[in-house]
Order: sequence, then structure tokens, then C-alpha cells
Amino acid sequence: MKRITIFILIISTLSCVFVNATQNKEQVNKQLVQNILNTAYSHLKTCEQEYKAVSEKFNREKPFVKLQRRLDPCMDMLNQLYKEYGLKPPRIAVSVKAPETLDDYYKYALEKEKNMLETYRGFLKEEMPQDVRSAVHKLMELSANNAKVYKFILETKNKLNKARS
Repeated sequence: MKRITIFILIISTLSCVFVNATQNKEQVNKQLVQNILNTAYSHLKTCEQEYKAVSEKFNREKPFVKLQRRLDPCMDMLNQLYKEYGLKPPRIAVSVKAPETLDDYYKYALEKEKNMLETYRGFLKEEMPQDVRSAVHKLMELSANNAKVYKFILETKNKLNKARS
């Protein structure tokens, strides 16, 4: 009888520990998901406002129309994930001032996209649901493509300036 009682106590203790560990893991994952989604959402919303401010100041649509088109599916994806996880996107009041020159913006934007790539790589080191991991990969692809655009523009301008000299 003592053995059965001890066995039951051990099993009940282990099950409580397992249930608490599972609940904590789910809670941590939800917090991680919220952090990932909020970071990406803030980045994309800021990009939208920057594209608008820069294109208005310099009266240019290229490359901002294409860049905006790339953002839209990612915003839809983030909104869907917020919905699936019962989370709400943050309210973001972004006030963006266009830089003095387009080159200044391209340099700034290139660095920002590189920083976002590092942020996403950091997120991928964490344990997360597969749908969120897939979203992070798509966001990384977006940032990498945007960085390529900015780098290409800056390199092309440098080559043109050297050719003119």
C-alpha cells in the first residue's frame, strides 16, 4: 500500500510539473509570437510612411511603388497571424520626415534592412510555431530584397558619378 501511495504521489507530482512546464512554454511562445509580430509590424508600418514621405518630397514613384507592393502581402500575413493567435497589432503613430537627399534615404534604408535581417535571424534561434517561423522567413526575404534594391541604387549612382568625373 505504501508503494502504491508513493507511486501515486510521484506520478501526480510529475504530471503537475509537466502541466506547468507546458503552460509556461505556451505562454512564453505567445509572448515571443507577440514580440516577433510587433517588431515586424512596426518595421513595415514605418517603411510605408517613409515611402510616402520620400516619394512626396522628391516627387518620385520608383522604386517606392514596387517596394510598397511587396509590403502589402506581408502586412496581410501579419494581420492573419495576429488574428490566429488572438493578439492585436500595436497602434503605431509614425511621424516620418524625409531626409535631405535620396541618397541619404537609400543609405539609411539599406542599414535599416540589414538590421532587420539580424533581428529576424535572432528570432529564428528561438523555438516558435511553424507558421510564425515561416512568416519570419518571408519577412527576411522581404528585407533582403529591399536591401538589394537600395544597394543596387547606391552602387549605380556611384558608378554614374565616377563615369561623369
